Amino acid sequence: MKIIIAPKRRDYFRLEKSWFSRSSLIHFETQIYNPLTIIILSNLLISIIGFFKPQLFAIPLTSFLCISFLYFKLRHMANFIELQRVSEPHGIEGKELKVQYIVQNYSMFKLTNVLLREKFDGTNYKRLSLNTGKSVSSKRKRKITINYPLNEGFGEKVFSELTLLLSDPIGLFTFQVVFDSKVKVIIYPDIRHMTEHLVRNNDDSYLSGDYEVFKKGVSPNFYGIKPYQYGDPVKNINWKVSRKINELVVNEFENAVNLNVHYIMNFNEDCHMGYGVNSTWEYCRDMALALLKNEVEKNHFFDMYSNDLTTELGTGKHHFDLLEIKMCYLKPISSNENLIKNSLFRVPKGHALVYIAPYVNSGSLHIDLRTLKENSNHFSDIHIYLIDPFDISYRMVVDHYKSDILRRQDETKKSIDQELNDLKQIGANISISQIKNPHKLIRQTKLWGMNDL
Repeated sequence: MKIIIAPKRRDYFRLEKSWFSRSSLIHFETQIYNPLTIIILSNLLISIIGFFKPQLFAIPLTSFLCISFLYFKLRHMANFIELQRVSEPHGIEGKELKVQYIVQNYSMFKLTNVLLREKFDGTNYKRLSLNTGKSVSSKRKRKITINYPLNEGFGEKVFSELTLLLSDPIGLFTFQVVFDSKVKVIIYPDIRHMTEHLVRNNDDSYLSGDYEVFKKGVSPNFYGIKPYQYGDPVKNINWKVSRKINELVVNEFENAVNLNVHYIMNFNEDCHMGYGVNSTWEYCRDMALALLKNEVEKNHFFDMYSNDLTTELGTGKHHFDLLEIKMCYLKPISSNENLIKNSLFRVPKGHALVYIAPYVNSGSLHIDLRTLKENSNHFSDIHIYLIDPFDISYRMVVDHYKSDILRRQDETKKSIDQELNDLKQIGANISISQIKNPHKLIRQTKLWGMNDL
């Protein structure tokens, strides 16, 4: 869809303000005139003088014809110019995304100084103005290539409407040609390495550990058959039995997989803050994917539960890729449900649990920790990863944010540390990680009106 926004009448006779300052205390304001206003006022003055000298009437008449020509020229170009954006459908966090703009000039005039305005939330430059300085001849097209740094986290990012600005050389008129061509791009995460946790299975499970198999997923001791699940090795399919019962089944061996690990992430809005890459949920997703990558390397079975996400138990790179895509769309939601309690019926007794959440004073975190303590005997092992957005022990923070962060940090420790100590006594492993720039989280929270905890 193409929309042409012409200059408004009040723009023809406006007075622009300009600020000049030497310091924050010494500044003054001046009135300046746009070029069209100066030309119109000059012509009016010459016309008044023209009553005494008629030959001067040629000046305002010529000026009027020139201004009219510039206006209709820009109007004509706005109607006969097309703009197309071509981008790659996927990208990787931390890399660059190649975007190509195709400007097609079907008008009778040459287009100079191609000025584009773009809005893309995948880069930290929220609004981009691209002045290429290149011209497009009549009945021709030109391709402009821009590489955007992907430094606003991973997930679904959107290119908003694209605007082409047309202006005459003097700057009298400016037409905006808006192309409503929104494009969604999936940015995959740059998964970092994270020290793996030592998860153990229940003693009653025949899947007893990492070191009792000659090769991961291989054992000579036949255990039985089970229905085929996504991620099972194709070589273990029992085709003879599958043909008889008309259903895919796979042979299962002792120690066929090492462990079953279930991941639960608290994505309730009451415990998250920040915006975009400077947010607690961005750190939670990064940590979860780093830990899941370790499970793939160990050939463990794993799944993921959250307030708005439920997956099946699976293993292998294909299952990880599926989780990675779903994590790209995962965002905090408002929920009053007990996340741990609702996930218990999906987690068989004797399996390991990994819980990830921000280390903040929130109601949902209190409920989850109490539920974990009440049902600790349901799991063979409990690992809790908390992300502390207020830990500023080793970082310099401006005084404007320091008191606020310290107050929140003290409130969180007083309210949650007792429950964490109770979980430690029953054998839970608890890790607390720092956020790189906690003051940015506070600033973004207040700026964007998110949950100011």
